[in-house]
Amino acid sequence: MQHIPMMSIQLDKEFKQDFVPDIKISMVQNGNDLNNWIVPVKVAFEMDDCMALRYQQCLEQAHTRFIHFTAENNGLIVAAASLFLHDEIAGLYNLAVLPEFRRQGIAKTLHYARLNEAKSRGYKHATLQATPMATALDNSLGFVTHSELSMYKC
Repeated sequence: MQHIPMMSIQLDKEFKQDFVPDIKISMVQNGNDLNNWIVPVKVAFEMDDCMALRYQQCLEQAHTRFIHFTAENNGLIVAAASLFLHDEIAGLYNLAVLPEFRRQGIAKTLHYARLNEAKSRGYKHATLQATPMATALDNSLGFVTHSELSMYKC
């Protein structure tokens, strides 16, 4: 059994983004951008081609509620993340960094980009489901655990 922290943070301050050399953060603007966005998500979440395509199609259908972000290094999309805009609370989803680009501050930069975007749109709180890999980062940024989900594997 795995326990997944359900965390939240208040959006009552500006989240100052650290400079990460050679990394450019962008919002997905169109279908071609989303095709590039899915690449690190597919790798990080170990999706096969079919699953990645279906997931991408689902996101395209819900496009008015999601804002997707990419992190680019010299023309290569090395990380991706999503912001889900609900009625009162913004959800942070799909944080994915290619293995060879981890531990360089890219995930933190994507977190800040999403938090600042949610704040600029008037949201007061953001939530996420922490992964074992990201829990320490989430804690260091000020996220607070409110509950845990128990996941069973067969």
